[in-house]
Amino acid sequence: ESDPYCPNFRLGYIAHQARENFSELCRTGGVIGVFINWDCNLDLDPSHCKPMYSFRRLDLRKDLTDSGYHYRFAKYYSNNGVEYRTLIKAYGIRLDIIVHGQAGKFSPIPTIISIVT
Repeated sequence: ESDPYCPNFRLGYIAHQARENFSELCRTGGVIGVFINWDCNLDLDPSHCKPMYSFRRLDLRKDLTDSGYHYRFAKYYSNNGVEYRTLIKAYGIRLDIIVHGQAGKFSPIPTIISIVT
């Protein structure tokens, strides 16, 4: 948390903040949303405009046999002229980064126009 604009989060911390069990998440895989919210008042010093981070699991866990984040791929090889295929089911943790923000700055011109009309 030394740099609020570009922090380094450990996966265990992200899982904990998303209220997930890190060991289970590693075993079955999953999709975690990393939400970055900017809410800035541009009338203040830019150092007051810092992002807020939150984390939430995004994948559905209705079907326990197919929940989590995983994909399959095959490795083909041959040994002594015989072709073999090894099917690998890999699990992972996918992070989806979702950024939202708003900023505002006071300007007397729109205020005057709004009052006059």
